[in-house]
Amino acid sequence: MKRLLAVFCAVAALVASPAAATPPDVIVIEDQLFALGEDKVFVLRSSFDNLGVYHASYREAWLVGIDVASGEETMWLVYRGRTEDMSAIDPDDGRIEVTLMDREAWHDPMQIIGDAGAELVVGERRHAADDSPLVPDGDGNFLLEDDYWPTFTWQRDEALAQAGASVAVFAGHIADVPRMAPISTREMLEGRGVIEDSCAFYRLGFPRGSGAEAYQLVEVRCADEDVLEFTSVIQAISPS
Repeated sequence: MKRLLAVFCAVAALVASPAAATPPDVIVIEDQLFALGEDKVFVLRSSFDNLGVYHASYREAWLVGIDVASGEETMWLVYRGRTEDMSAIDPDDGRIEVTLMDREAWHDPMQIIGDAGAELVVGERRHAADDSPLVPDGDGNFLLEDDYWPTFTWQRDEALAQAGASVAVFAGHIADVPRMAPISTREMLEGRGVIEDSCAFYRLGFPRGSGAEAYQLVEVRCADEDVLEFTSVIQAISPS
């Protein structure tokens, strides 16, 4: 959330520049840990889109169930909405108007995690990302080992490929909302994956479970600072 707020502030700061008639189009994609099950992790995968204007934005969120063993993802739409500062139309109107979209297609995330027997994550102190990124060895392998949990190893290239696939599927589901640009939202996101050179890996808390059934959560964070965008997705790593 702090990174998302930083992007909002950076985009808002462009308003101060008289030379900028409109801001650049910025679409942020970020996972937030939502619930933990024995064999499945649930995250809220959300997007923030400034629509290429100063006075409006669009947000979309999907509940994503990640199968720990296979990495397969299942998605349920939970939110679509456009926010507009009405003072841009009428300086005397200070309302922030929210227009919700496709309500009939929304799912209840609490019902879904309840049916799965998953534990709601309340507060993220234990599951916050470490401040320092994990460093792979010369072969591109990550290693996490501890006296109290199994050893976890995974390959950077495979994890990046999985992250790119997650983003591509999300981009294919996002709504094509009206925007300032002459191309559509989906056209803007076409082919968007992750910029590998910009990606870092962070450990999320400690493993859940024990023995062969344990898993470790990892955040893959990729940032394109030139265009104020970043992508952050969560993955579950099984013991090696």
